Amino acid sequence: MSRLRKELREAALTLAALVSLGAVPLTALGLNPQWQLTSRWVTMAASFLPYGLVAWGFVGLMVLLAGRGWWKLLVLPAVAGVVAHAWLAAPYWPSPAPEASGARLTIMSVNLYYGWGDGELPQKTAELRPDVVVVQEITYDALGRLDARGWAQQYPYRVGEPAEDWDAGGAMVFSTRPLTELEPGQESGVRQVLRLDVEGRPLTVVAVHTTNPVVGFDAWQSELDAVAAAALRQSGPLVVVGDFNATRDHVPMQQLLARTGLEDATEEAGVGWAPTFGTRYSPAVIAIDHVLTSGHLTTAAISTFGVPGSDHRGMVAQVAMDA
Repeated sequence: MSRLRKELREAALTLAALVSLGAVPLTALGLNPQWQLTSRWVTMAASFLPYGLVAWGFVGLMVLLAGRGWWKLLVLPAVAGVVAHAWLAAPYWPSPAPEASGARLTIMSVNLYYGWGDGELPQKTAELRPDVVVVQEITYDALGRLDARGWAQQYPYRVGEPAEDWDAGGAMVFSTRPLTELEPGQESGVRQVLRLDVEGRPLTVVAVHTTNPVVGFDAWQSELDAVAAAALRQSGPLVVVGDFNATRDHVPMQQLLARTGLEDATEEAGVGWAPTFGTRYSPAVIAIDHVLTSGHLTTAAISTFGVPGSDHRGMVAQVAMDA
């Protein structure tokens, strides 16, 4: 039995060492964010920064359980890693939701993955009753199926264009109330810039779908810059929403938030960690879909939901216009 225990301890310490090989680079990237911009693969690794907390926690637990003698001292770097990642993950910690009053609007964002994720969308919109639906990767076929199931009546106001099959460039905004297009549709990450009335007050919506850093690393950075520029051109209450292909930990996303003063709705509403991407073959693992709001708005609630056929979860937020 003692031999078995020894082998189990050795296996646990070996596993802890292997996990630490992944945790150390995540910590380095978190503490030195500019390193992300050295290559697209380093940027992709930074998408998983929140998992450093789990990794270091696992390493520390294995060392405490299996370490003997001086080996237990190795728990110290694990504790340091946990502390560092707990600090880095501050935007993801749950917190009390803010008090919200004033006129409200419910806005939904959903990526249909080349139009394959439309199947349950009519039921979901009937359940959640969003006023505005921002859709990425919509195709002509998907739009036809949606309209055949009542979307033309449910959302009579729409801006944007679908795409052909296997083209991810389709982007549209659907609304229950009239939309005014403020800027022509673009291909620079900003898909539509619209205005609508919420109980007599204007609200601007910037619909976003940027490229991802693996497909186009330089384009990804410039498109996020274009999103920031589009937000800065607007005045009054503003929502910037869609698939940013960037997490809160990515440098271009942090720069966008710093330049514009926009708030991430998940952080404001205190919902904590809300991953949205990776659902086609696994649970969602990273948070790249966002609702960002200006200081004129308060996020009363935000949540995600499954979209069968898509590799994204959908996101729905209720925002209140401050009195």
